[in-house]
Amino acid sequence: MTPPTETVTRDDAQVHYNPYDYGIHEDPYPTYDRLRAEAPLYRNDELDFWALSRHEDVLAAFRNPAQLSNRFGVSLDPAAYGPDAHRAMSFLAMDPPRHTRMRSLVSKAFTPRRVS
Repeated sequence: MTPPTETVTRDDAQVHYNPYDYGIHEDPYPTYDRLRAEAPLYRNDELDFWALSRHEDVLAAFRNPAQLSNRFGVSLDPAAYGPDAHRAMSFLAMDPPRHTRMRSLVSKAFTPRRVS
């Protein structure tokens, strides 16, 4: 068995994060630690995405759909990204108030009692 590829590389002391890297799937926590410490707002130009790694930043982003929207999708997959992302991603690719309305409709089916 070959060891997983190095997920985080030191290139001029900068962190590199690729969510498709095999090493991330094996053990993402060292990468997440480095992202939080070194690049809490991370940009990957190659895959064209931004990543937030600190809880308080993610929470603030969720609470600010006017500036940080999900309407184009939440996936790097081109088939699930763009103005019609809601067709592939359902209400994950919606912002309030549309997301709130759709979530309230389905949340009743996902109570702990119903799930069990």
